[in-house]
Amino acid sequence: MLGLFCCGERANWPSGELKMHKRFRKIFWPFLIILLILQVFIAPEIANIVAALFVVGVSALTYFVLFRKVFFERYPVASLIVFGQNFSTLSGALFLQTLGWKPLVYNLGTPIWTFAMGAILNLCLLFSLLMVYKGIYFKFLKVATRAILNKTYAFYVPGRSESWMLGSIGLAVLVWLASVKYSEGIEYGDVLSKTLSGFSFLAFIPFLRPIFNSIKGVATTRRDILYLAAYTAVLLFLGVASNSRGLFVVGLTNLLFSFLVYTCAGYIKITRRIKRGIILGGLLGLFAMPLLSDLATAMVLARSERTELSTSMLVSRTVSYFFDKEAIAGHRRALELGIGADQYNEVYIDNPFFSRLVSTKFLDNSLGYVERTNVELIWEGTRDKILALLPDPVVRRIVPGFDKAEVEYSIGDLLYYSQSNVGLGGYRVGSAVAHGLALFGILLFVPISILSSLLVMSIFTAFSKIDGFGRLLISPIIMLNFSLVYFLYAGDGYFDWVNWIFRALPQSIIIYSACVFFVRTIFSSRKRRASRILNSSPSGVFRA
Repeated sequence: MLGLFCCGERANWPSGELKMHKRFRKIFWPFLIILLILQVFIAPEIANIVAALFVVGVSALTYFVLFRKVFFERYPVASLIVFGQNFSTLSGALFLQTLGWKPLVYNLGTPIWTFAMGAILNLCLLFSLLMVYKGIYFKFLKVATRAILNKTYAFYVPGRSESWMLGSIGLAVLVWLASVKYSEGIEYGDVLSKTLSGFSFLAFIPFLRPIFNSIKGVATTRRDILYLAAYTAVLLFLGVASNSRGLFVVGLTNLLFSFLVYTCAGYIKITRRIKRGIILGGLLGLFAMPLLSDLATAMVLARSERTELSTSMLVSRTVSYFFDKEAIAGHRRALELGIGADQYNEVYIDNPFFSRLVSTKFLDNSLGYVERTNVELIWEGTRDKILALLPDPVVRRIVPGFDKAEVEYSIGDLLYYSQSNVGLGGYRVGSAVAHGLALFGILLFVPISILSSLLVMSIFTAFSKIDGFGRLLISPIIMLNFSLVYFLYAGDGYFDWVNWIFRALPQSIIIYSACVFFVRTIFSSRKRRASRILNSSPSGVFRA
């Protein structure tokens, strides 16, 4: 499937739209209605029906807009932000719960309030995207950001050999994290370890090879696919060794979102061969999903012992749990028994991998804390989390005696702690909606959400452009972080974008540009050396 991508200039349809968009709009209306009807059959109760109506109505409007104009071509990153918030909170929950034949309100404490607030934020993001489309945004931010990016390698698309060399750099860091730094972790103040860990995102570059090939008009060979399959197996092993389920999912997720964006923009054509590849991949996924689901559960079971075991022992223990089907079934039964017992739980989507794409349950949990929250404490905690993003010398000048070790908690912890005085450091997952409501209240939540998302989208418009060949070019740095873009407004806190834009993104730009410069220098020197040898050799010796 991956080797069959076809890329070229987007066809200029008279209406400014793609035929694919028109076909999709004809399909998604009946599809959403069918899901709504099925939900009525699954659970014919008022709460479930009202929640489903919220989801269907807002999702229909969102997809109608996204596929009405060429949003994915002109503003691909901003469009993915809107799509990500909708699917992770609303339409994804509807689709996956219906697929599992469960009600939409399954294990939700305040389902109508949850989907209503998710819908409000989705409408805010959609309104901001429409303002960007109309040219009403912070253009100076786009100009300033693009000026900085043009002085770096942010838009450089690496070749086949360069991609694998960059990936090997990231892979080496992941091996180091899974072995040397596994037991002790990375502590505050360990600048060297933090810097090295920042290179780990490069390990996922090989997964973007099919997209890079499409951008350059180069065919992806079967050998490329075999190499990528073997590389995925290596990351799977490292994920088990470091007890990180997301490690072997991030690369595939970035590839999936890149494929989605370029397809929606019209630069990847869905041919019959690709359709057959998708069907074959889907069948293989159905076969592998139960095994991967058991592996994910085995990793959860082994997680409680990871501080006491070496890396090799952790792998052995995880494999042992994987083959212990009774232990896996018992763990899942325990999760089910926790439902309705007035205890914190995160049970919503059954499949542990699909559940990573949906944050509805985290939104529901967090909204339950907002009613009795301490607003002053939330503001103090939010301020401290933002200050912790600054380098130690800077933050200590601003706030003498500030200790970053005291802010080792999530926004979900903060919301829970503000009404219970316990729970800091447990890293409960919060939500952008609940955090925003706790900070601003319902009246200010909407205008501030529109303003902040407009600011974010203004910056992200600088990370995509049409190149000299008339093709869409998205910065590989963004493509390597598409999974973060997807959850930008569906993550732990309202100001997650502050962390990403002002710290993680500049760091990624510097690291990517430095590594690209290093790799290009190596390949350039090899070419020059080969050229000198060729020119200095007797005629015909090396040319034969």
